Amino acid sequence: MNYEFKGKRAIVTGASSGIGKGIAMRFAKMGVKVILAARRQLELEEVAAEIRSHGGTAIVAPCDVTNPEDVARVVQTAVDELGGVDIMVNCAGIAGPMTFEDTPPERFRQHMDVNYFGAVEFVRNVLPLMKEQGSGYIVNISSITGLKGLPTYTSYGASKFAITGFSDSLRHEVKKYGIKVSVVAPPGVHTPMVDDDLESHPDWFHKFKVIEVDQVLNKMISGMRKGRFLILVSADSKLMYAMLRFFPRAFTALFMWLYKMEK
Repeated sequence: MNYEFKGKRAIVTGASSGIGKGIAMRFAKMGVKVILAARRQLELEEVAAEIRSHGGTAIVAPCDVTNPEDVARVVQTAVDELGGVDIMVNCAGIAGPMTFEDTPPERFRQHMDVNYFGAVEFVRNVLPLMKEQGSGYIVNISSITGLKGLPTYTSYGASKFAITGFSDSLRHEVKKYGIKVSVVAPPGVHTPMVDDDLESHPDWFHKFKVIEVDQVLNKMISGMRKGRFLILVSADSKLMYAMLRFFPRAFTALFMWLYKMEK
């Protein structure tokens, strides 16, 4: 298959910065009309202005993904302003590595509320629209930590495992309606969320290359064109996933060794 982007209508969450902003701007350059959803309206307005300055269509929709009423309002905005939704990208997220013992209970809930339940709520709202039109594409941004449990990511990683598993189950359920699902699993990416908090990441994190947002976008677009479910965006990610599949014990031993080296 070769998925065609031009003329599509998309909602992108987390669109005020980082990967979400990059996705929205890349989509707009490809002729996609985008709804920009995130909490920070000022930053969304700046992204929208940049898109419009290049002739693209962007509509600002401030949103807290943990608020079901906000989510429903964003989707209704897409219906009212664009006539529907062809692509749903769930990119809103919070990170913050921490050992289990150092992670307060409310942090676990925050990770799940934003990284997982926010995406689920958006899918719940767009799915009836996609079913009715007989097509659609749902893209959920996960992480390499959503494929393999890694030290200091008990909270963040659990939320990403949830979104990966949700996406895997969902794709089988919605295929008969002409709806595709992809999950993107990047490693560390140079975004404000990561760069502003680099010191909190474990030493082993810095042994792997932190990639640029453009690399994520290139691989995501290529993967969507081909209809791939799991989209890995770097050589490190592909190597890690291959080791996980074919040499799981060696993979686990490697990370345990790296983790012990920090102590």
